[in-house]
Amino acid sequence: MTTRRLLWTVLRWLPPFGVTVVALYGWLLVSFFLVTFGHFPRLLTESTAAFGIGFLAVSVGSLTASSHRLTVAIVLFVLSVGMAPAKLAMPATTVALGGACAVMLVAWVPKRTPRSTRWVFRGALVLLVGFALLAAAAYVDWPARKDPLPNEIVGVLGTRASRVEALYVYDLGGFLDHDWLWRIEAGPDVMALLVQSWDARPTDDVPAGFWRMSPHYWPHTMPVGAKAYRSSRFPDEGRGPDGNHYLVVHDEARREAFVWFKANF
Repeated sequence: MTTRRLLWTVLRWLPPFGVTVVALYGWLLVSFFLVTFGHFPRLLTESTAAFGIGFLAVSVGSLTASSHRLTVAIVLFVLSVGMAPAKLAMPATTVALGGACAVMLVAWVPKRTPRSTRWVFRGALVLLVGFALLAAAAYVDWPARKDPLPNEIVGVLGTRASRVEALYVYDLGGFLDHDWLWRIEAGPDVMALLVQSWDARPTDDVPAGFWRMSPHYWPHTMPVGAKAYRSSRFPDEGRGPDGNHYLVVHDEARREAFVWFKANF
């Protein structure tokens, strides 16, 4: 290959590469703002961002290519599925769903017959339904996975932190003000120490919003025999004052507690 031809080949592929990079960085910036500043469940936001990464990486790069668009789409699909989970900590399955939608779009564009349109529509519908199911599973935190203990628990329990049998964290989002939901599996002595350290007092006043939380393991009514505890300044609704605030529903019989933790700057 002559130098001129090599230079022409490089210049020909620069526009699709540049457009792809700009599109991905733009989407990542939007996703970053949604994850960081929006009060959206983090798992749901990350799933949506991953689908968008897969779709944009494949569609933008291949559709702006001057030739071999389907080949480019397949190469970009493999790269995005291989790199996004490792480099961006995004779920590979959701990235693959977005990329597969884009590959079907690229394959359909030059052959837009009624028959191909029907097949692409059906395939895209299946992929979108799959994404919707994954997004719904992320929204309700299913399957739930155990998480490491946060400082608000380790700092109180110290060496007794090992007596916490399991912790499940659901991130409600936020930046300067942040909300989390915790499901703690531990004995009553551990929970008594945590409740005391959080300055949470017994209460019969549990805000209605507590029972409307998304995780599939979250209670929607007061469990029989359970007790509620509330920090003195935990708000009935809205942000509330600065500081850390806790609302706890402790089901001693089942050795589990549900905590709404608000950390306001």
